[in-house]
Order: sequence, then C-alpha cells, then structure tokens
Amino acid sequence: MDEQSSKNPRSGLNTFGAHQGADSNASSFSFTGDGGAFVLSVGTKACAKCGLEKSSSEFSRASKSRDGLQCYCRPCMKSVGVAWRNENVERSREHQRSHYQRLVQRDPGYATRVSKAHRLRHPEHARARDGLNNAIKLGLAVRPDGCSRCGLACVPHGHHPDYTKPLEVLWLCVGCHHDEHRRPASVPSGHDGGALVSTA
Repeated sequence: MDEQSSKNPRSGLNTFGAHQGADSNASSFSFTGDGGAFVLSVGTKACAKCGLEKSSSEFSRASKSRDGLQCYCRPCMKSVGVAWRNENVERSREHQRSHYQRLVQRDPGYATRVSKAHRLRHPEHARARDGLNNAIKLGLAVRPDGCSRCGLACVPHGHHPDYTKPLEVLWLCVGCHHDEHRRPASVPSGHDGGALVSTA
C-alpha cells in the first residue's frame, strides 16, 4: 500500500493520505490533523458481522481501529448490545445506575435539563405523567410498593403503554421500565409479566 505521511506542526498529528488494497474492507480513507481536529473520511466498508458493504456513515467511530471505525455497522452493534443486556440483566442495570450517578455528580443540573428537554419533545408523555401524579396526590390512584413484573420491593414507575390513557399503567421498577422501553414494537406491552392496571 502506498502511503505518505507528514507531521502537522499545529496539532502534532500525522496527516495521512492512503488508498486501501484488497486486504482491507474500506475502499479508501484519509486522516487529516488541523489545529487539533482529527477528521476521518471513508468511502465504504464491509461489516464484519452481517458482511454487507455499507457507507462509512453506517459505522460508529473507534479511535483505536486502523480506519477509525467500528468493525460492526450500527444495526449490528445494536443487536449485539441488546443480546448482551438480555444475558446480563443485572450487570446492565448496575452499569446504567453508575453511569447516571457519574453524570449527575459531574453536572448537578443534568437531570433537570434532560427532564425539561423531554417534556418539550414529548408533551403527550408529560401530560400523561402529570395526570397520573395528580391522581395519586388526590387519592384517586394508589402507587403499589413493588414492581408488578419482577416483584422487587421499590417505589415503582407508572409506565404508560398508551399516553392518551394516563390512568392505565404498568407499575414497574426502574430496571423493568427500561427493559419495557427497549422491547421491539411488535411485542405487546406486558408480554412477559406485569398487569395493566386502570386506576380510574
């Protein structure tokens, strides 16, 4: 493979210009360093999992790889992640909790900003949650003391399968609530346990 490289005096990075041969999945790539920026341009690449030739935009970045991209395309990476979470439920939940705690510790205003942004993007979700919370405050609905799916003793979330029905909810712990939002759209809500409760 013919390759030329030079030192970028501003960023300290090497600037490469190269064309891949038959020994690589990527058809072409180039690296440039400019004032600390590191830009990767790739034509196409074959996914190591599904084997399909795809545009570089279908791959996430990976700084340690030769071409700067993950070896799996984004859909395949997602399927691998879902399979791992299904096989390692408790580890996945613990990772989520610790990641969220680190975010909040580093940025105390993070949770408030995320909540406000979500309410703006999904006003129907906010109306359903507000309606349920108001019903609980008025004594029209009662929050149970555990998850209806796994039985964990906790202060459960009220999951809305239908946001137009704010008082019809599944009472789920944080972990089961996250799992519910990850389930395929083709699988009905509550398919693996947990009764839909109407609090009206």
